[in-house]
Parts: sequence; C-alpha cells; structure tokens
Amino acid sequence: MLEKALLTRRAVRASYLSGGKTESIEHILHPYAIFFRKEDWYLEARSDLSENTSLTFKILRFQKVELTSERFEPPADFSLSEDLASRWELFSGEPMNVTLKIAAHKAYLVTEKERHPSQEIVERCADGAMIVRYKVPKEEFTFWVLSLGDAAEVLDPPEFRAEFQEIVQRMSEVYSADLEVS
Repeated sequence: MLEKALLTRRAVRASYLSGGKTESIEHILHPYAIFFRKEDWYLEARSDLSENTSLTFKILRFQKVELTSERFEPPADFSLSEDLASRWELFSGEPMNVTLKIAAHKAYLVTEKERHPSQEIVERCADGAMIVRYKVPKEEFTFWVLSLGDAAEVLDPPEFRAEFQEIVQRMSEVYSADLEVS
C-alpha cells in the first residue's frame, strides 16, 4: 500500500504505534521515500500532525494503512540522500556541535571510518586518545556516546556534558543498590 501511495503520489491514512508507546496515532501521510537502514525498512513522509518537512516511520510499526484519494506533490527540494547524510544514524533533529574525548582503546572507531560527514579530528593526544567534533542530532548521538561507556567523555557543550553527568549519576544509583530478585 505504501509503495502504491508513493508511486501514485497519493496520501495514506495510517495508524502508527511509536516505539515504547501503547496507543497508536492516526496520521495522514504524504510518502516521499521508502528505504532500508539499520536492519529495517522505513518510510520518510510528511505528516498532518507535524510542522516538520518530513518524519521517519519504521514500517513494521504501522498497524493499518489505507490509500486515500488525496494527491500531493513532494517538495521540489526533498532529497533523501541529503536528508540522511545530516543524521547520526537514522533519526533527524536539530544538529548541535559536540566535542568528545575518545579513549585510546576506542579511538579506532574514529580513525577506521568517518562516522558522520561532520566528523573532525581536533587533536590526537599523546596517550592515543582523540578529541573529535561532530555536528549531529542529539538523541541518537547520545545513545552512541553512552554505548562507549567510560571510553567517551563529552567535553562541549557544557549543557550536554551536564546531561551526561546526570545520566551517569542515575546509573550509579541503580548499580550501587543491592540486587533484588523477585
């Protein structure tokens, strides 16, 4: 149904269950592209519920999709490849400048491949660590930094560093408590 809507430039009425939610949301969508990334299929589409030019929907989370008679034209300046290039991995958001220190034992993650088009190696430290700067959307980048554990340190901006301090504090509280098995 989504492929047909995309090819005929017709809107769809879709019931979508966002990750972690228990209630689905009804959208009227203008499908712009279907793509495969990070082991799943996604739809890039304009939603009547958002001011954003487009949103990304995981196709397997659609509960119901109906073709409507409404026709639409995608924006002339829409480019899926340009849109995806600005993201960290999959999802977009307002990009922010972030400077990280990556420990020596994880520095290969930065040197073996460019993790993002904005990646800039600022400094190669004497101990093998690296100072790296990115301009990326916050949410998914946060997950990546957390996945590095103590091998990554947010240096800048200060408010992002403070968020990590809070996360680490809460994690410390979780792991410092005795384990209760029920």
